[in-house]
Amino acid sequence: MLAVIFGVFIFCFLLERLNPGWKLPSVPTWTIRVLAINFVQLIIVVLAGYT
Repeated sequence: MLAVIFGVFIFCFLLERLNPGWKLPSVPTWTIRVLAINFVQLIIVVLAGYT
């Protein structure tokens, strides 16, 4: 199941990087922030599934 989640995340992440929905200001640490937030969300979802 986690493989599917990671696969969908990678697909959506690459799709957004290649064809953004709208023009946003350039932020150098954007990629790191997005990855960190998504990782935290994934941990919360996995922990909620176990409890």
